[in-house]
Amino acid sequence: MPRQISAMLYFLTTEYKRSLVIFWSILFSTIVLSLMLSYFLNGNKDIKMVFLLSGPVYLFCAIHAFISVKQTIPFSIKMGASRKNIFISIGLFFIGLALVQTIIVNLFAEVLRFIVQTMDISTFLIIHPAQLLDNSLANRLVIDFALMLFLLSVMFVFGILFYRYGLIGGGSLGAVMAVSFIFAVAKGWMGQWISFFFESINVGLFYWIMLIALGVYLVAWFFVRRITVVRNV
Repeated sequence: MPRQISAMLYFLTTEYKRSLVIFWSILFSTIVLSLMLSYFLNGNKDIKMVFLLSGPVYLFCAIHAFISVKQTIPFSIKMGASRKNIFISIGLFFIGLALVQTIIVNLFAEVLRFIVQTMDISTFLIIHPAQLLDNSLANRLVIDFALMLFLLSVMFVFGILFYRYGLIGGGSLGAVMAVSFIFAVAKGWMGQWISFFFESINVGLFYWIMLIALGVYLVAWFFVRRITVVRNV
């Protein structure tokens, strides 16, 4: 069992290393070019380049988790991996991916902040959800890891539903969630929830998000344990 999990983790790391390199190459190039442009535009009070650096990483995690189902699970089953080991391996890989991405994005952000402060570039700003709290490095790490892990878990479950039940099953869940959201907005509940969220937000909330992410991922086991290589459409 440990050997099979190790083999699965090696396969997952190798499989998605290329997409990670491409993603970070594009993001790095975009930010560096924007920083250079900001330097030349420095002093212009009418221009501000604002970047939520973690945002693209959150999106990458969500997309990656969704497509990982059809890319990883059928191949792993064909190679003889048990569903239990597949489930454990993907879970460990998601934790590792969220941790590595969190470290990279915050290290990159710290380097950018240092450059911006050293060169006194006023037209380039980096924002982060941690600014709602004490904008410390520790809080940024916790928030990024929690949100990435949550998105990985939720989108993996969505991917499983689409894989097992096709567009009807996954689309039906998406439609129910969309209708529920519209209903909550129409009733004014969404505004109340958002107000409550901003009034009571603290770093402890993101530890709860980590636990919720774990719970959501555990739900995926009920689908993974009976999954086959035959995909519904």
